[in-house]
Amino acid sequence: MIVVYQGAGTGDPTREGIQAFLTAAGLPWRGVGPADLTEEGLADATAVYWPGGWAWPYVRDVPPGGKRAVRDLVARGGAYVGVCAGAYHAADLIKWQGRFTEYDLDLFKGVAVGPIDDIEPWKGWRETQLVLHDHPVHAGEERHGAIYWGGPALHPHPKQPTTVLASYATTGDPAAVTFAFERGQVLLMGCHLELGWDAEARRWDLEGGHGAQWPWLERAVRWTLDQGPAR
Repeated sequence: MIVVYQGAGTGDPTREGIQAFLTAAGLPWRGVGPADLTEEGLADATAVYWPGGWAWPYVRDVPPGGKRAVRDLVARGGAYVGVCAGAYHAADLIKWQGRFTEYDLDLFKGVAVGPIDDIEPWKGWRETQLVLHDHPVHAGEERHGAIYWGGPALHPHPKQPTTVLASYATTGDPAAVTFAFERGQVLLMGCHLELGWDAEARRWDLEGGHGAQWPWLERAVRWTLDQGPAR
């Protein structure tokens, strides 16, 4: 069971896009809020999927015990998947518009740096290109498009073993990374692969079309889930 965080700060299109993607992929999920992030509340969970939006309410609203429950889930063999603000949330240090802030979920020993003005200044969004590094989840793909909306470049500390799955074509900075956290696995993405943009209709595509990368995302999420002990 994948739990999708639905508390304050989550953006409507990214949250809805993730839930639509999981349903289409046949991956069971349910929504949770801050009060559900306890050992009992996560008893049936194999992973936590944290959408984009705005990371500060995540830091503010999830109590220390909730953050500990998420870390414990991953440490014993679960997974954490974070996109955009969900990726910022996982880092122990944020550099946002030049200012450093410490966050306390502490799954990723590294610096999440954004927004990347060379792609698009905050608060805008833009379709950008990702260069894919050699890894089984890419299934031979070398490059694809994605929605950039203020997400981070993910720079690990020297003592944080990390596999870079994709880099921003514009800057070369890490755009998607994965790494082990004790017995579990973490997947962080700076772009919104769950979203497409229908330019003609002027609306978000929440059904996997118009540039959304659902096939890649399914491979990446399933690979992440498979890295821990028996699920």
